[in-house]
Amino acid sequence: MPRRRKEAAARPRTVLIPPDERCWVESDAYDRSAFAALVPRRPRSSRWPRTAARSWPHFRALLEDVFCLLFKLEPRLRPAEAVAPAAALNRTLLEAFHGHPLLEHLRERTQLDETQAGLARC
Repeated sequence: MPRRRKEAAARPRTVLIPPDERCWVESDAYDRSAFAALVPRRPRSSRWPRTAARSWPHFRALLEDVFCLLFKLEPRLRPAEAVAPAAALNRTLLEAFHGHPLLEHLRERTQLDETQAGLARC
């Protein structure tokens, strides 16, 4: 009887996530995958994202945008015609964050660090 080859260790699959039409910050597939990988890591006791998502339909898109603001070297906002009109409030909030000194302070510690950007801690 022929011997079977040992199965190679299962490699994690890379999933290409398309851009969300409600996100204002430009992102590439790597940024979106990094954010998606962080979402399941949050503690179960953290209920505020789920609670906020019930009353704010585009809250997850805002979280992804904030992640990209903190993670990317040169974050840029997408043009208004590329984003769903329903996410207009998110743009107002992001514009308020964009030039704020606290954001720049955080970015010094979070740029290109997925975990730090995801947790947004100093």
